[in-house]
Amino acid sequence: MRLQIISLLVFFLCLFFTVKGQEVNYADDYNKGMEAYNKKDFPKSVKFFESSLSGPMKSAQAYTNLGLAYHKVGDIGRAVLNFERALRQSPGYSPARQNLRAARQLIDTNVKEHKAFWLFKAWEALALMLTSRTWSIMFYLLLFIGSAAMLLWYISMNDNLKFIGIRLGLGFVILSLIPFAAAGTASTEEYNSNYVIVVGVQAGVRTAPGLDGEDIMVVSSGVKARITEQMGDWYRVRLENGVLGWVPAKTIERI
Repeated sequence: MRLQIISLLVFFLCLFFTVKGQEVNYADDYNKGMEAYNKKDFPKSVKFFESSLSGPMKSAQAYTNLGLAYHKVGDIGRAVLNFERALRQSPGYSPARQNLRAARQLIDTNVKEHKAFWLFKAWEALALMLTSRTWSIMFYLLLFIGSAAMLLWYISMNDNLKFIGIRLGLGFVILSLIPFAAAGTASTEEYNSNYVIVVGVQAGVRTAPGLDGEDIMVVSSGVKARITEQMGDWYRVRLENGVLGWVPAKTIERI
């Protein structure tokens, strides 16, 4: 029995140090990637950044640096892909958003995004400044304050306190609807895994899966789309201009 306990302890200690060793390796690869980037050896920096992100140590900063390295080697599609992944990790991370905007201007595309009403775009920008978790915490905090103020109105015998309580209570409860709605918008963006980026030089959009489908249009590397259906090695996607068509799986990568 004692031998079995010792064996288990040795096993878990070995497992622990193996995991810790891997974490050190991932961190070391990231540092080597930064060193290569600063030396302008961009292909090597891509290699090391990719290696560091293959483990559990993922961050918006790491994805942004990988995107910048891809940008330097001329791979705009994968640059856009990693800036998008950075924003999925941290929607409010401004370096990723700024670099994504700059990279999108370099895309040679005939896919024009539908112009949304400015108020909708402003709302989306606001909602994506924070994570859905942060918005949820703000919602519960405001709701708690509003409920406390309503309780003051209910139990107080003082007319002035009742007056203050009912107005503060209603105000905070109504105000809590903003982070509630923003959490929903941010959550949809964070957990929707159906968005993809074209990473091939080009992708032919066809009317049906397979080379027998007629060509609808050709889209450039870096174009964003959303998967609606899969059939074998082909995906049916909706482009930002609303066009639906089939593209081969090898030409796209999920965000």
